[in-house]
Amino acid sequence: MTPTEMFVVARREDPCSPDAAALLDELDATMALFYGARGRGRLFHEDIHSARSTFLIVRTMNGFPLACGALRRSDYRVAEVAHLYSRAAKSGIGAVLLSRLEADAAAMGYNQLLLRTHKANRRRVLRAQWFPSGQSPIQRLL
Repeated sequence: MTPTEMFVVARREDPCSPDAAALLDELDATMALFYGARGRGRLFHEDIHSARSTFLIVRTMNGFPLACGALRRSDYRVAEVAHLYSRAAKSGIGAVLLSRLEADAAAMGYNQLLLRTHKANRRRVLRAQWFPSGQSPIQRLL
């Protein structure tokens, strides 16, 4: 267990809460700045509120929101990891979030995860905070 995992908690939360809105607004701003696109599409709430979807927020033990991420159904056996955002780069928060998303996906009956990234961001995502070991959740979940 890393030091980060001892001081944060990832839990399912309402994507319409003020903290979720703040994190998602920051994600949208980041996406617009770097890629000229929004992070959330027009079907965001429909996707996240479906029966086999989830939205998580990672918080410090004091309750400060650090990161968010979601699972949404791609097909019966495949869930898409979406809306990944962290305020704390290279802190292990991404690994905590993905570990919980993987566990939730398995509990919901998915056996594969799909992660789509912008072409310009792919290398950073795989090497930096989300997959520091170089191993993707798709490889671990199968």
